[in-house]
Amino acid sequence: MLTVKEILEEIRHLSEEDRLIVKTKLISRLPQTDEDPDVALENARFGSGYHCPYCNASHIRRHGHMPDGRQRFRCVACGRTFSARSQTLLAWTRKDLPVWEAYLECMLRGLSLRKSAEECGISLPTAFAWRHKILDALRKVLDRESLGGVVEADETYLNVSYKGNHGKSRAFQMPRKSRHRGHELHQSGISSELVCVSCAISRDGQSRACALTLGRAGEKELAYFFKGHLEDGTVICADHEPSYKAFARLERYRLIQLQTKEQREGFTIQRINAYHSRLKAFLAGFRGVSTKYLDNYLAWNTARDQIRLRGAEEELPLLRKALTASVSTSNRTLRDRPPVPVPIG
Repeated sequence: MLTVKEILEEIRHLSEEDRLIVKTKLISRLPQTDEDPDVALENARFGSGYHCPYCNASHIRRHGHMPDGRQRFRCVACGRTFSARSQTLLAWTRKDLPVWEAYLECMLRGLSLRKSAEECGISLPTAFAWRHKILDALRKVLDRESLGGVVEADETYLNVSYKGNHGKSRAFQMPRKSRHRGHELHQSGISSELVCVSCAISRDGQSRACALTLGRAGEKELAYFFKGHLEDGTVICADHEPSYKAFARLERYRLIQLQTKEQREGFTIQRINAYHSRLKAFLAGFRGVSTKYLDNYLAWNTARDQIRLRGAEEELPLLRKALTASVSTSNRTLRDRPPVPVPIG
């Protein structure tokens, strides 16, 4: 039998992905505390003070218990009652919190939807819905963060994809004939057959990405992308796209425009180009991402960047924040999501 020292030595020779699998497997087998999952959820969500998930008021009173024993609260301001699960992913779920955490572990391990469904004892459609409900919540968590210092920004373009089963849809009609994966575009250059993904990354590695529009992004799209996400005094490094000059002049940010491999006074745009490469490699692993859900996968990639910066021990806490975030995503809202980015007015 191998000694502990020999086992640790073998683990050191594993790939980063395999070490993560070993780690999550060991953590999942640690003895669990006797704390009730809903009490743990209440502490995680209201640890800094109780607030109403509907109106955000802080004048809250206890109001009996739910039929299943969970604590009910009442907001004095709006009169609505709620529990720790209200307006979260767990609000209408029929599965217990441990099942959701097992699914989060499957996401961390990079398992497919089918394999995740098998391990968690849920159906394949449920596994798909859970993935995007979690990523919707993760987008909300990440949307609170801002970039500062020197920020490199640029757009990358992806083929518009209508991937999915639309045979039973009454609201959606394909605007063109279906294509096999890898089919060449009909129009050359940047056209409406490409979705514009605006990306930004700071020198400390914090990043942000969003699917903005079809074709080129203009000044108003850039203003939408950066609004509330740039700190005062931020320096933007970008290529010579004219829309950046108009945006920086309007919003009063310092702009440095460079060629791809140009370096001026220590400013470059090499970091954002490397980000584009990592992003496309990540998306390629899903063998085609529907434009309808592209923003969710962009958020997933941003979360992976944060985990790489802060350490693997931040993985599960970050996804657990998604479980307690105030969201109201349902299967219907997922289904009725627009297939391409809505034009910014």
